[in-house]
Amino acid sequence: VSPQMKSNQQAALVYRAGNQAACDRVLYAWAASGATGDDRSWHALADFAASWQAPKFPVKGRDLVALGLGRGPGLGAALARLEQHWIDEEFRPDRDALLAHAAAESREQG
Repeated sequence: VSPQMKSNQQAALVYRAGNQAACDRVLYAWAASGATGDDRSWHALADFAASWQAPKFPVKGRDLVALGLGRGPGLGAALARLEQHWIDEEFRPDRDALLAHAAAESREQG
């Protein structure tokens, strides 16, 4: 964790950890870095971690079942890959785009 993190990495941290845990991680890393208490880049990162509102992942397992994916561990893995794709794309794809991506991935895996 550092102020040099790209914006998508900062957002992923807050999304995965939640605001409080992300803020705790930032403050711990800041303290360990030796940076001063008035370092603006660390302040900006801490403010982001405390205030950014993560979006809700718009796809559920039942959506993938409706696409024809079977229930079980494969469904969970497909859902995790889709969520990672959404994070990698900076939370931009909407539900329809994500389902289209999942359908294409399913066809590729055959």
